[in-house]
Amino acid sequence: MAEMPGLEPAAVRFAGRPARSSQNTTRSTARTQRRQKIVLFCQARPCYGWGEMATTTDTKRKKTMETSTTGVLQDEVFCLKYEMSLLAGQLLEHKLERWIEGFTAPEIHIEHMQRYDFASRFTEGRRVLDVACGTGRGSRVLAEKGAAAEVVGFDLDASTVRYAQIRNRHPRVRFDVADIQELGNCPDFDVVVCFETIEHISRPDSFLSRLAAMLKSGGVLLVSTPVSASEFDPKPPNQYHLQEWGCLAFQRLVSSKFHIRKIHLQYRPLPGFWTRARFLAKLRGQPMPTPVTPLWREFDAASFSLDNLDSPWAGFQILECSAPQS
Repeated sequence: MAEMPGLEPAAVRFAGRPARSSQNTTRSTARTQRRQKIVLFCQARPCYGWGEMATTTDTKRKKTMETSTTGVLQDEVFCLKYEMSLLAGQLLEHKLERWIEGFTAPEIHIEHMQRYDFASRFTEGRRVLDVACGTGRGSRVLAEKGAAAEVVGFDLDASTVRYAQIRNRHPRVRFDVADIQELGNCPDFDVVVCFETIEHISRPDSFLSRLAAMLKSGGVLLVSTPVSASEFDPKPPNQYHLQEWGCLAFQRLVSSKFHIRKIHLQYRPLPGFWTRARFLAKLRGQPMPTPVTPLWREFDAASFSLDNLDSPWAGFQILECSAPQS
């Protein structure tokens, strides 16, 4: 068979090239040598070894997780001890001045929530101070429902502040141990909330001056206190209270430092609906009824009158005030 011009026989074409099996062997040997060099390099410098790096990272991550878990457990143990101590005081001595959801009587919890729900109307986008914040439940309401830009909660008791930081933490809430009467003049807050605090203070007039110093010009103060049956009671039934005021006496006290815009009453006619309902349910062997929400009335400061309220009654007075103009 004649060969076509320009083409060489196959035997001639491949004559000078190594066989395919020989090529594969050479490549395999080269790869093995490169691996050996890498292994020797990693052994000589273990800090660059992938295995060493992975082990170090895993160890750090494990330590971080262990530290985090230990911190969470410590916080939980602290909170349980705090709650148990308050519960023991309530059962043995009938003392419970702190507001802790699940431990406080249902009707008292409703009263607190109603007041902070009211305060949340004023806090959207504002910087808020919650004076004597206690365990922090109300401060969290102001941040969540009230959409406050920032809430700062002050309280005197370090254990209570730590409990608030654990149980009621929120990205826009900060809790600190502080006495507002010892702070300097720093009018940094748009809204100051002071619920159920002033009756615990030995010098309420000076205390109101400190609140005014913390409030920006044109800011809002919301201050509440239980209403006394008398004009002024220097020895109220509650052992934690140093004094209590009647409606008009408390308004006169606050108006010496602030302009009162509106007056709010949170009250129940006596005898209390909830107390009577619980007594009847227990007497009849029935389930305990749902606590009754307190009544709420709003008055302009100029037209305030108690004539239209059910009598007798008991409850709280909440004053909505403007900061003094600078």
